[in-house]
Amino acid sequence: MAVGSSSNSHETRVVFPDNRRLIELCGVHDQNLDKLERELQIQVARRGNRLILVGPSERRETGERALRSLYELLEFDRTIEPEDVDAAIRFETSSGKDAVNEVKSRLLAGPEGVQIRTKRRTVEPRTKAQEEYVRALIEN
Repeated sequence: MAVGSSSNSHETRVVFPDNRRLIELCGVHDQNLDKLERELQIQVARRGNRLILVGPSERRETGERALRSLYELLEFDRTIEPEDVDAAIRFETSSGKDAVNEVKSRLLAGPEGVQIRTKRRTVEPRTKAQEEYVRALIEN
């Protein structure tokens, strides 16, 4: 990924090499950027293949990390849905350690097998391969 950035005390500039992907990153009528601005209370301006983030340093950094992670999805030929933007903001707003701990707290491994707790119910793997996958998530 050839995404660059520079920062001064008031703004962060993030450069994206592929204009087509940048358009997809911004969303229809810049709806993804609008959501980022609202949620993080920053301003985002688009200039060519650059996005300029203006606001408090910590919020700009969070916005930059969220944009980078969304751009990475595009590099793997994924489309960005509104829930992807929400997830990127939520993940980058919480510290990475907190997010990992939250996921681990939902994964349970005990004598009765592996389970994943959700808001509605507890889910168990149906196959041995699924169980091994969930165990790998818990351990790593």
